[in-house]
Amino acid sequence: MTTRKDAFDQKDGWEAHRMAQLQRFRKLSLREKLEAVEGMADVARRFAAMRREGKFQSSPRPTGMGMQASESPIDERK
Repeated sequence: MTTRKDAFDQKDGWEAHRMAQLQRFRKLSLREKLEAVEGMADVARRFAAMRREGKFQSSPRPTGMGMQASESPIDERK
């Protein structure tokens, strides 16, 4: 069973990981940043094609780790 402390520690862990990723990205050159974004777009297009072909299906968000099904550790702002 997840305790309040475990949930808090996991939330802090996600935030620390997110900050490390942002710091790593900030250190990249413009060329490296563009290549990374292009690579992510390629993956997104491939997943979309696989979903259309029925080779890949989204599953419902897992629960656990102190999160509700409607919550996500990922910031989904657009």
